[in-house]
Amino acid sequence: MIGELEVVARDIAGPTPSFAESRSHLTAMWGKRAKGTAYACLAFKHAETEKWIEEAYEWPRQASQVWQAIERHAADHHCFYSPNLMRTESRSKGNSVQRRWVWLDQDRAVVDAGFFKEYPATRTVASGSDGHTQRFWRMDALLTTEQHQQACWGVGRTLRCGNDKVTDNDLFRIPGTLNLKHNPPVPVRLVEVLVDATYDGRAFRDAVRADDYAVTDDEPANVPDAVRPSQMPAKGSSLFNALSDDTTGKDSGRYKLTWNAVALCREAGYTVAETLWLMRDYEPGRDKYEVEKHYVGGLPLKIAQFYADKIAKDEKGIEPEDASLMPWLGRTESGDWQSGNGELVNIADLLATSPPVANFLEHEFILKGHVVKLTARSGAGKSITTAVMGFHWARGLSATDLEEEGTRQLERPLRVLYLDGELGVHWWHRYLGLMGATGEDMSNFLLKCFPTWPSLAKDEGAKRFWHLFNATTPDVVIMDTLSAFTKGEKENDADTWARFDERITLPLKVRGITFIINDHAGYADEARRGRGNSSKQSNIDIEWGISADANNRDKLYLTREKDRTGLIPHKLELRRYDDPLRIERIVHPTPTDGVVTVDLGRSGSRKAGRPARDFERDVESVRAYLGANPGASANQVFKNLHIRKQRVYEAYNLIMGEASEVDDALSEDI
Repeated sequence: MIGELEVVARDIAGPTPSFAESRSHLTAMWGKRAKGTAYACLAFKHAETEKWIEEAYEWPRQASQVWQAIERHAADHHCFYSPNLMRTESRSKGNSVQRRWVWLDQDRAVVDAGFFKEYPATRTVASGSDGHTQRFWRMDALLTTEQHQQACWGVGRTLRCGNDKVTDNDLFRIPGTLNLKHNPPVPVRLVEVLVDATYDGRAFRDAVRADDYAVTDDEPANVPDAVRPSQMPAKGSSLFNALSDDTTGKDSGRYKLTWNAVALCREAGYTVAETLWLMRDYEPGRDKYEVEKHYVGGLPLKIAQFYADKIAKDEKGIEPEDASLMPWLGRTESGDWQSGNGELVNIADLLATSPPVANFLEHEFILKGHVVKLTARSGAGKSITTAVMGFHWARGLSATDLEEEGTRQLERPLRVLYLDGELGVHWWHRYLGLMGATGEDMSNFLLKCFPTWPSLAKDEGAKRFWHLFNATTPDVVIMDTLSAFTKGEKENDADTWARFDERITLPLKVRGITFIINDHAGYADEARRGRGNSSKQSNIDIEWGISADANNRDKLYLTREKDRTGLIPHKLELRRYDDPLRIERIVHPTPTDGVVTVDLGRSGSRKAGRPARDFERDVESVRAYLGANPGASANQVFKNLHIRKQRVYEAYNLIMGEASEVDDALSEDI
């Protein structure tokens, strides 16, 4: 499954909803009549802001309003419904009027499909993501809440694909609407209907061994003792803020608040015992699961069950037979596994070809097809820097390089996959707006926020990364930040980074993918040095240490910490500007230290210039330095200018030649 939380730009043109299909399916699920008063529950999630709207209508009296609500929201919302009618307007567990449907929300591959031959689903829906279906079996008699939940659990276990939706108030996508997670959007379709397929409830439950699955609300599980974590959540972090929430009361959202807090604890690497300690006084959860006295085992049991379910889901993972998800194992072109290191390099053929031309995405800063790491303390500005660059590359532009005609154009727009482990969609909504982004120009910018993957230094986490990579086929991968994708690993252990590089860095490098990594600095006396074992840098091509100016946080100083290419200067200076949010490369002429560079401002804030990369600019820089430091040698110029040595010497020799010609002319006149 590609995304728990994923944002991509969407084209306006594309598939359109089929509301006739929506009406037909919902009428079949809910029935044309209802005993007494019953309510049909709908839910809508905005595709960009992810804001939820829930609505309930008396069924079938307000059926026309149900159709109007779906048509009103379908253009920019994910549309969901509850298959069961509710006694009241509240879509709460156990509130359903009747439970005649057993269902399966199938997001993972079915291992044992033989069950479908004996018990084909009454209605099957393709939810819009490859391999994902929703299947519904109609029972001949009503089920109790417990029987329904046991049967849903049993179906998932029988098919060995799991079932994430087992309660009588769960939500499913509405056929005829659109799955907006994809670009272009994908229709949700009713793909099979067996009108006469109604099953004996007792026989069906026996077939899936439903009685083997005790309903967790009624039977306590093994809950470990709470253990105080050795490291507390940082103040101001998303987890710290979530744990500080004291919202209580019915319809306050306490259920979602609780599970968001538990999920953040798990993503931060806390064990179930540590999470129990952190949430021992968590008010929304205690109010929901203990004050009401409705749930045996209270909040601790619920937390333990959450961890057990997530661990089981992670262990299931992606089928290991798909070798494309394990590129670190190596394959020949024919797809056969190879045990050696592949073919040897033909040195003669190598030397017979011309050296590759350096292809900079950002001149002397980011080199295409290489692994580049930006290291800085939290808040220095590395995320804004990579976000602005990714935004420009996706539109086929450099972020900092200007030419006489304007911003330098790349060969083509690049598909940029931005893996965000700490910012979140609200940050992106704000900052993409500040950059001037619109949905129409963002189809190549692919954003995934807070993926709930295991560490990418482990096989299961790496498989999930490569599943997403294969589905999106990016040219550039930006990982922000490295620690968010190696949770639970020991940063000071060389083996951690050897496993990460083997599974992620080197396969990307072999494919020629530009891999940008943001990393936190971890030393108080060295703001640019990344924390962790030194082997963390072993497969990095270029590393920049970033620090912000103490008096102007918009000014960033970049120092080269590592360069395998021989093409990178020792220092660069960047500055952020607003309206729109952008980055400029600037260098101030300072005769006292000999640093002479050119302001690369954008129109609107300062006079636009050309990048100091061609020979003419080299000559100007060297000439300016010699004007401020008469008699300086070529070596002295090189030591003080951020220009490659060969270029300095060429410019220096040209200037000295011009001076010699002037002296000769004066001598002849005399």
